[in-house]
Amino acid sequence: LMMLNTFPGLGVNPVRAMAYGGDLQNPSTLKLGAAAEGAVGMTTWNPDVKLAGAQGWGARFRERFREDATANSAKAYRGIWIVADALERAGSINSEAIRAALAGTNITSGPATIVQKDPIAFDATGQLAATLVMIQVQNGNFVTVWPEEVAAGKLDTTRLKQGMVLK
Repeated sequence: LMMLNTFPGLGVNPVRAMAYGGDLQNPSTLKLGAAAEGAVGMTTWNPDVKLAGAQGWGARFRERFREDATANSAKAYRGIWIVADALERAGSINSEAIRAALAGTNITSGPATIVQKDPIAFDATGQLAATLVMIQVQNGNFVTVWPEEVAAGKLDTTRLKQGMVLK
């Protein structure tokens, strides 16, 4: 928010500087109006992402909490389903059985898949192999613009082409 508000006065194109992290997906960003238009960022989920069940879940979240879900909301929801899947497969509350079940996770359908198109699995180090989507502020909304197979819109490169330093 500070970058989007401050950089133009310093002659820096904040849209070019915003191509990092999921911090862009903050409801306060949209309150900046024109200053936020065209800003891009990477995140793990957006309400318009074209994944099975994602839009239905997003609509239910909005109805219940009166605001759009964010990537953190969706990841928490996914996490509960991952744990439930592992507990069911472990068939026990023994920590080693649960750990082994988590290590063998390979979820390809169901509620947990609202966040990513790739199978939900953990790598050899125990890290969840997550996929990202790119969002852009367009007409006062966060719009998923990449990857194409889950995008709700096209990347608007108008302000991206202005370069890092404004003239």
